[in-house]
Amino acid sequence: MSNKLSKTDSWAILLITYNRVIKAIEKELKDHNFPNLEWYDVLWALERSADGKLRFNELGEKIDLAKYNVSRLAEKLSKEGLIRIESSLEDKRGLFAVITAKGLKTRMNIWQVYESAILKNFGSKLTNEEHLQLKKILLKI
Repeated sequence: MSNKLSKTDSWAILLITYNRVIKAIEKELKDHNFPNLEWYDVLWALERSADGKLRFNELGEKIDLAKYNVSRLAEKLSKEGLIRIESSLEDKRGLFAVITAKGLKTRMNIWQVYESAILKNFGSKLTNEEHLQLKKILLKI
């Protein structure tokens, strides 16, 4: 690889690396019979919320999904018993996703595989100093 500075090359490498690592993590989750990362992201966002629930639009913002995709994903998670869907008392059209005990347990089980996959496919590739440098660089953006 050339040492010639190209800011667009850096961007391309960042995206390629991100996609490569995500694909490897998704494969490990699938190999352990877990759903994809979107499911984990929903459960994690709900778990971190003050009362385990978020309006669909808030959830979409936290996990960067369009509202129609949040609705579809919420339906799938609800069918699996990982969340409940509740109507807003103030706004009958407003919907909340609420994490269930099964959802909490599932999120923790997924995390065991997810964390291991992060360390294997990303964490182990850099030294501690390189991780600190990367963190500093990314926090500038």
